Amino acid sequence: MLKNDSKKEDIVKKIFSIIKENYKEFVFKHDGGRIIQGCIKYGNTEQRALLINQLKDLVADSAMKKYSIYLSIKIWKYADPIQREQILKLVLKKLTFLIKSPSGEMFLNYMISNCSSSQKEQLVDEYLK
Repeated sequence: MLKNDSKKEDIVKKIFSIIKENYKEFVFKHDGGRIIQGCIKYGNTEQRALLINQLKDLVADSAMKKYSIYLSIKIWKYADPIQREQILKLVLKKLTFLIKSPSGEMFLNYMISNCSSSQKEQLVDEYLK
């Protein structure tokens, strides 16, 4: 295990240089999703923010896939409040599809248990429409 934070950041930097802009290629694959999860977890604040901003449009779609559900959960967990609001708006657009999907339902349960009360209200209001 890596215990030095600078080593972790260097590894994340190397992964960023390899991936470049091909995030979509990695997100929906089991091993690629695990790599990106590690980048989100072990990257510094700037790296994490950059990665989450690149992936926020894919959160709802990846939450419905078997292997990328855990990446969606990790993105929600490490997103800052502004990013969470942006992700929530995108999730609300696909709420019915998420509810019908077993992994999407799991993601929604995680979101609801780890969001603010105003975000919960938005989810419930959209569901009841």
